[in-house]
Amino acid sequence: MLVRVKVLPAVGVPATIVEEALKIASLFHRRRRDSYEDADEIWVMFDCDNHPQVNESIERALSKGLNVAYSNPCFELWALLHFRDHDAPADRRQIQRSLKKHMPKYEMQGAKRIDYELLKGRYDKAYERAARMEKIG
Repeated sequence: MLVRVKVLPAVGVPATIVEEALKIASLFHRRRRDSYEDADEIWVMFDCDNHPQVNESIERALSKGLNVAYSNPCFELWALLHFRDHDAPADRRQIQRSLKKHMPKYEMQGAKRIDYELLKGRYDKAYERAARMEKIG
């Protein structure tokens, strides 16, 4: 399977992200040229954090054929689970500070890029930790 990922810069809160994805989806569907493109998928990803209209954004995206991946409270929790357990309530800033200890190049401001090289080989352990959290929560 050929996978091509196009990551867009941050565009704002979940409602704005969904609207931007719908614009891209509209352009994509107009330019579709061959049957291989019929299997293409468009995903939106955002953190729940304390954003307004999270549920409405998810419903709108799904109703328009977009796929949704969201993290609660933030994506950095998934990255942190690659390094250690996390079993206490925390807001996104606390999780970001904890991640910075394991991933020195991670910047809490701006694009918040994850160093995927540091995550390699740690997926199974992160998945195990996330599954434990799901059972507890």
